[in-house]
Amino acid sequence: MFSKKHRATTAAVRNVVAYGKTRNTPHFSVRTLTNSPPLTAVVVSKKVSSKAVIRNTLKRRIWEAIRPLTFSKNTTFVVYAKKGVKDLSISEIREELQRLLI
Repeated sequence: MFSKKHRATTAAVRNVVAYGKTRNTPHFSVRTLTNSPPLTAVVVSKKVSSKAVIRNTLKRRIWEAIRPLTFSKNTTFVVYAKKGVKDLSISEIREELQRLLI
C-alpha cells in the first residue's frame, strides 16, 4: 500500500475519470491524467469477486506491482481490475501494468 500522500482521493479519481485518457488490456483498464500530482488509486469491483477478502488481496497485489512504476511521472493513475485478474500471478500483473503505465 502506498503512503497516504501518494494515494488518490475521491476528488482526484473523479477528476481523472472526467478528463483522463483510458488504456486497456484484457485484465486491466487504466485511466491517466497528465500534469497532475503523482497519485494512484486501485479499484477492484464486486464484478471481479463478490468476496471482500479476494478483492483486498488483489488490491494489495496490484499495489505492489505498480509501486516501482508510478512515482517517476507527474501523472495521476486509476487502475481498474477486470474479471480475469484473480487468476494471474504477481509477475503477470506486473508485466501487464508495466505495458499500460509506461
